[in-house]
Order: sequence, then structure tokens, then C-alpha cells
Amino acid sequence: MNTIVDTLLLDSKDRESFSSGTTDFTIKFPRPIQDVSHYRFTKVIIPLSMDNVTSSNNTYEINDVSFSVSTGYYTIPSLIDQLNDDHSAAYSFDWTANGRIRMVSDTATNFKFEPLETAKLLGFTSSSYSGDIAYVAEHLPILQSTNYFTLHVEEIANRQKHSIYHSDYRSNILDLIPNTGSHGDVLVYEPTNQIYKYVQDSKITGLHISLRNSANEIVDLQSNNIQIVIERHK
Repeated sequence: MNTIVDTLLLDSKDRESFSSGTTDFTIKFPRPIQDVSHYRFTKVIIPLSMDNVTSSNNTYEINDVSFSVSTGYYTIPSLIDQLNDDHSAAYSFDWTANGRIRMVSDTATNFKFEPLETAKLLGFTSSSYSGDIAYVAEHLPILQSTNYFTLHVEEIANRQKHSIYHSDYRSNILDLIPNTGSHGDVLVYEPTNQIYKYVQDSKITGLHISLRNSANEIVDLQSNNIQIVIERHK
């Protein structure tokens, strides 16, 4: 039997502990939800407030001197301005007519990215460059923070059965959500597929929910909350 019983609106502001973030949290229900065969999500609302420069892609070296870009959200012009604010006038960044970032120096320069994610952000493909006075990125900068999200959901009872829990188990991925918005937008996604999560004990006492990016990292929405609508079946 596949009967839709009701829908639940889950909001990360109702999470069990505010020491957890708004994209990796547990919601406990006031009383167990009984007679549940399976469920699926029918809508998710995500405020697109992620930074595109974080501590994982903001460091680089020029002639063995380390620099870091302040974390935040950048456009190409504002990123170029920030790069030029970080070091002496002996080096400068700009971009070419086709939008690729370029670094120019007065003398031959060694240019190194550590970690490689910084190179990817700026459009470079290698971790180090040396011997030239100018370097042009091979690709356009990648300023979108993620191409898609994965929504991970698991019943609390299942989590308690495992002494070691990995929230990136594929069985816990309720859906893949394409990031079709821009920074500052509110992404509203309603899936057209029918991906169901089956319940072992016919009841749910609560759910653990996490929202991850395309690198399988917990998304940081700068304390903004997400909402999820779940459809319960019996």
C-alpha cells in the first residue's frame, strides 16, 4: 500500500542543538511518527549565502612568500581588487579580454598555489609556475561555490545503531539538487523524480539532515536556515 498520509515541514531553526550548524543538524519530534513505510522530500528551500572563497581555497605563494585572500563572496572585479590589496606593487593581478585572470610582475617570478583548490578558483590548472614575468590562467575563474547539493537524511534510530557513522553513505542521499541560482538568491527546488527512503521500524522519532556541496563538504550558509518538506507514506 502506498498512501500519502501527510507532509512535514522541517526547518533547521528547530534543530535539537544550536551548537550544530544550519546544514548539519538533528530534529527530534515531540512524539514518534507511527505507521511510516517510506518518505520522500517534495521541496527544499536554500538561501544561497555561501562564500566562494573559504579557508580551503584562499592561499597562494609568490617567490616563497605566502598570501591569503580574505574569505567571503567575490565577483571577478572584487577578487582582483582583493588580490592586489594583499601584496606589494611589484606584483599585480588583472584579467584578459576573455575574462581570464593574469598575474604580472616586474621580474621573473615563482608562483605557487597551495592548496590546488586556489588554482582552480582562479582558473589555473597547475600548482606552480616559474621563470616568467606574467602568467595567464588556462580557464575562466570558477566563482560558483558549488554546482549541486546533496541532501542527506537518516532516521535517528539508524544513527544510534552505528558506533561509527558516515553521513556520506549513498543510502542516506535523498536527492541531488542542482544549484541553479546566484549568490543572494533563495533556491526553491521541487524534485520531479520519486526517490523514497524506506523506514525499518515503521516509525520515526527524529531525523538527522545534512546539506553537502559537490565536494561532499557540509555547506556553510552563514547561519541562514534551510526548510525541507517531507511527504510521509504508509
